[in-house]
Parts: sequence; structure tokens; C-alpha cells
Amino acid sequence: MLISHSVNIPSMDEWEAVRPGALGKALDWDWLLRAHNEHRIVPSKLLIWVLYRLGDWSLIANIAASFALYGALCLTLRTTMRRLFGAASWCMLIPFASTLAWENFISGFQSCFHLFLLFFAAALLWGFSRSRWHWLGLAAITACTYALGGGACCAAMYALGQAVLASLHKPWRVRAAAHAAVTAAMLAVWVGGFAPVAGHPASVWPWQGAFWDTWLNLVSFGFGFGRIQLAFGVLALAWTAAGLATVRARLVDGEGDALPTFLHALTLTAGVLATLGSIALSRAGFGVVAAKSSRYAEIGMMLVPFGAGALLYGLPRWSAAGPRRRALAAAGWALLLAPFATDFSYNRTYRGISHDRLVGAHCVQRFYEKTGDGLCPTIYPWSLADRLPHAQELKVSFAQGYE
Repeated sequence: MLISHSVNIPSMDEWEAVRPGALGKALDWDWLLRAHNEHRIVPSKLLIWVLYRLGDWSLIANIAASFALYGALCLTLRTTMRRLFGAASWCMLIPFASTLAWENFISGFQSCFHLFLLFFAAALLWGFSRSRWHWLGLAAITACTYALGGGACCAAMYALGQAVLASLHKPWRVRAAAHAAVTAAMLAVWVGGFAPVAGHPASVWPWQGAFWDTWLNLVSFGFGFGRIQLAFGVLALAWTAAGLATVRARLVDGEGDALPTFLHALTLTAGVLATLGSIALSRAGFGVVAAKSSRYAEIGMMLVPFGAGALLYGLPRWSAAGPRRRALAAAGWALLLAPFATDFSYNRTYRGISHDRLVGAHCVQRFYEKTGDGLCPTIYPWSLADRLPHAQELKVSFAQGYE
């Protein structure tokens, strides 16, 4: 369904790849490491360059590759839940089959969201495990940091989690301290190259009410609540807390490596909430409505399996079998999944976007045929007159076939 509605034309931020000084046959390291707004999106740029070298950067191939990364994220999250809860049902991931985060599916450039979450989940799986491959956690958290700006928040929580582990868990003291120190040093390098985005509203800080309005609405959007309502954010946090309590109860009963596993769960939760906090800080100035941008939903959705885990594995601990438990389970699942009920209309979601892309593709065609001016508002808000000739020089797929 997604591929059938895809159009081989860049959209919005993707046009930055065909401006002079960006994409080329030889990998431009300055472009690769250059900030995009407040982000470093190294893996996503590298993916674009690889697709360019392999097939002249097909945008449809980029969308397919990005969605494959999303699938890898879902598999990694299921593995995470199996470690935290001792088991993991596929129904914990039902919301991930929705179109709530549609913006991250219809554009290959949005792979940066899938990648930073994937690298964060992988870093926690390696870094808080007994595996001799635990050092891969450092590689993954570095990739997370340079995949999207939110990765820096996740890395900060990773360093904090490892520092706590080093102070409380003597058998892992040296390795955990090393993880914390290396991650902190890497973050210092990242922060040294950070610059705020010119033209954006001033940051909104936690001592301002607008920060908490935006943050709670960001949290609730991950749980499917599209309405601006603070109570939904509180409910989403309660679901998350119930999941953490379930993990903790299992570990107290002696099922698993208690402290590292619980710190794994806490660090995952803290990383997601801190990332949403950074978005509130930088985007609340646009108004609370910015919290309901589809791209941000995927981040908050990382917490939904905690609510599902509370129902699947926590409820049996706290309620005896029988009609009462079944009623509680039915009510809980209805409460957890009902907000996503209207987010499974794939054709309706993608059809309008596909139409806009087709209009944009015809606009680009008119420019190359010298009957258009390069103003194509359905795919880019400003003139493309400086990018389209360079795209033709690069011989990217959408610019081929014109003289």
C-alpha cells in the first residue's frame, strides 16, 4: 500500500540533498556531518548517498529502505519487551501498524526517526546485558546521537543509566563506568558543534507552562490521542508507570537480572521522555498544536508496549483469574487501543499525499521543459530553481530523460 502510493520525487527536506555542495558521486564528508536544523542525520544522509551510487537515488527505493528500518525497529522493540517482561506478544506492537506516524513512512528522509530509535533500543539491549558484545552498545549510542537531535537526549540518559549501574552493581562497575565516560565524552563533542536554528521561536523552558502543555500532549500523541488535552498525557504516563511497575515486580520475584534489567527499562523510558522534552523546549514556541505533528508520534509510541505489558503480564499478578480479571483486561485493552481506532485507513491516509507528490512531479517536469518557474508548493515551500538544474547535473533518477 505504501509503495503503491509512492512517487519518485523529493519532498520538503529531501530537496536539501540536491543543492550544490551536498550529494555527489564522491562522498562529501562536510555534507555528511553538516547540521540539518539542530540535527546531525549522518546515517540518513549515508543511506541517500548509497542509494544514489546504486541506482541514481530512487525516492521509492528510499521509502522502501526506510520502512524496512521501521520493521527492524519493531523487531528490536519486541526483543526489548521480551527481556523486560520475560515474554512479548505481538499484540504489544499493534499501534505500530497504524498510520499515526504517517509522515515518517511516506518520506525516505524521515528514516532519521526510525534510525535514532532503532540505535537507542539496540544500545540498551547490548549495553545493559551480560553479553561480551556489550561494547556494541557504545557504537549504537554514538550512531543514535548522530542520527537525529533527539539521539543526544537518549545518549545522556544512557550515560546516566550506566553511571547508576556502576555505582550500585559491583560486578559491572568497571564496564558500566567506561560506558558512561565514553558516552559523556562523545556527547561533549556533539554539544560543541550544536547551534540553535536561526528564525525559530525562542526556547520554552520547563519553568514555563507552555513547556508542560506541549510535553504532555507529545506524550499523549504517542498513545494515539490527537486532541489537545493534558489529561490524556497524564493517562499515558500512568500506562507507562504501570508497565515499569510490572517489570519491577517480575524482577523482585527473582525472574531475571534485576538491577541491569530494571535500569534498562528506566533508561528507555527516560530517553523517550527526555527526547519529547527537547521537542517541547524547541517547538512549544510554535504553539501547542506542534505537539500533534505526525513525525513525533513514533517517539511516544515507544512507551505503548509498557501499557500492553502491564495488561498482559502485570494484571495476572495483581488480580485472580476469573470474570473480574477478564473484565479488567477487556476494559484495559479498549482504553489502550481505542485512540488508534481511526488510524488504520491506509488508502485514505496516503492517497492525498500521493496526489500532492504527483502535482509536484508535473511541476518539476514543466520546469525541465522550460514551461514552469520551479515554484512547486506541494513538494517544497520555496523556489526549486537553484536545485533542479543541479539535480540534472547529478543525473538523479527523477531528473533523467530531459534535454
